[in-house]
Amino acid sequence: MLETLEKTESREGITIDNDGLNLFGILHRPIQVQNPPVVTILHGFASSKHGSNRCYVTLAELLAKEGIASLRFDFRGCGDSEGSLSEASFNEMISDAVAASKHLLTLEGIDISRMGVFGASLGGALAVESSALCEMTKAMALWAPVASGELWLRDFMMKHPEMIGVDPRKALSDYRGIPVSSAFKEQFAALFAYKTLAGMPDIPLLHMHGEGDDVVSIAHQDAFKQACSSQGKFVTYPDEAHSLGYAKVFAEAIQETVTFFKEHLG
Repeated sequence: MLETLEKTESREGITIDNDGLNLFGILHRPIQVQNPPVVTILHGFASSKHGSNRCYVTLAELLAKEGIASLRFDFRGCGDSEGSLSEASFNEMISDAVAASKHLLTLEGIDISRMGVFGASLGGALAVESSALCEMTKAMALWAPVASGELWLRDFMMKHPEMIGVDPRKALSDYRGIPVSSAFKEQFAALFAYKTLAGMPDIPLLHMHGEGDDVVSIAHQDAFKQACSSQGKFVTYPDEAHSLGYAKVFAEAIQETVTFFKEHLG
């Protein structure tokens, strides 16, 4: 006979209104913990609030076990949220992240003075940029985040030399079959998340990256390292690729992330 799993959290559907669009998310609250800290979970481009191998669900569950609430939501045009990803700009996605953090201010029973943010891939860059704008983040954990659009584009052209000399509007008209708006491309090219981080007040940072990442190269971690204060902790996995959700070290990476937030927000 299967044992009944101990219930450690409640889940609540959340709707966030931003630019006239309904963004959908799930708020996880730890049971029997009054005014817990909270972590906003930001997914990457064309992903969703579930994440690879449901890694963001697992993260939220483990955070709840440690007495930490979390909000994982879908950016516009992703998952269950309204809008078109192919029409979205990068700045609009930043505004989605800011709106999600500010929505937490309206909720009862959440300690907004202990707010953290988690971001993976493009969501890592969005975590940095949105934190710089809303100034509420007390701890930040990033998995394989984009450090700059310029660096990402350089790596892309090195992997696709046949694109050299091609009109950039045509060469980068889509990402893995998903059309990308001209506004997104222009704003992404001007992204320097590592410089934004360098200009922010010092906050605890956890940065995790696979050396075999062929989507966001390990060079992005080096850029963040150079920009980061002494409070940054950088973890490198030699044999892992971009998605830590499918990595052999997934259990290790997610436990490290949960421990980090417990230490700095708990």
